[in-house]
Amino acid sequence: MKRIFYLIACISFMMSAISCSSDSDYEKTIALIVGTKSAYWDKVREGAIEEGEKQGLNVIVYHYPNDVAYDEVAEYITSLNGLDNLVGVAGLANEETLDAAYGKLRDDISIVVAEGVFINGGAVSKRYNGVVALNYEEYGTALTDHISESKILVISYNRGANSEIASVIIKNKGVDNVMVCPVADQRDVPAIITASLREHPDMEAVIFCSSNFVTDENLSLCGKRTIYSSDLNAAVAPFIRDGRIAMNISIDNYEFGANLVKAVADADRHKGSKSIVRYDIPFLITDKSNIDSPDRKRLYE
Repeated sequence: MKRIFYLIACISFMMSAISCSSDSDYEKTIALIVGTKSAYWDKVREGAIEEGEKQGLNVIVYHYPNDVAYDEVAEYITSLNGLDNLVGVAGLANEETLDAAYGKLRDDISIVVAEGVFINGGAVSKRYNGVVALNYEEYGTALTDHISESKILVISYNRGANSEIASVIIKNKGVDNVMVCPVADQRDVPAIITASLREHPDMEAVIFCSSNFVTDENLSLCGKRTIYSSDLNAAVAPFIRDGRIAMNISIDNYEFGANLVKAVADADRHKGSKSIVRYDIPFLITDKSNIDSPDRKRLYE
């Protein structure tokens, strides 16, 4: 019964998304599989839909029901075989269940994986036609190039993109100059900052690798140290505007969405080619001088 209900929900969602986009006006459809509904993924969706309109493509967007609903997402992916005018799919493939689901799509559907996915070279992964990913080396280096301080405290999640960025910071600034504090639960951050700065009072700067760590309390605990951050949203913007955050680096998630559509469109145009379409996820440097520029405001308004 649960499976039947889910399939009905999938079909209802697909029909709703298509009718909202006036599918009758489009010859081709692209599907995006993205994270749970949030301000971040809303901007990705906006960028994708606008790029789809530019290219005359209908774009339907499916959000993860929750962060670990892999079986439900996999069922949705395979259900896309029922869309006759679907030419491509772009989405997250951060679990083997999803990898297998993409492999079950029709051969005429181009598949682009997103956001730092490592193609593992397996039989199913050979089915991928493109990738849109963040270059962590460039991202981390762009951050450290703006940091003049020598001793740096890094507050970072203990997994995922945060850990990749922290590794680049260590590489660029030196292991003896960087102290990384891995975080499993953001509620622990105030205690981590307090303990770390008490034990290492020589720290001159603090980097918050996630916007989830940027709160008035956490910034205050840093004292007079220079503060840098990663991720830009409505909660972070005021702290950049008033100068409490000296500089921010953030994925341009609007352009991320646009690049997902561009990658699928390119893969569809070169169907049958053995080459992999590659697009980077762009990023922006923001400080109080440009926080209110149009390309920044579209990320947090």
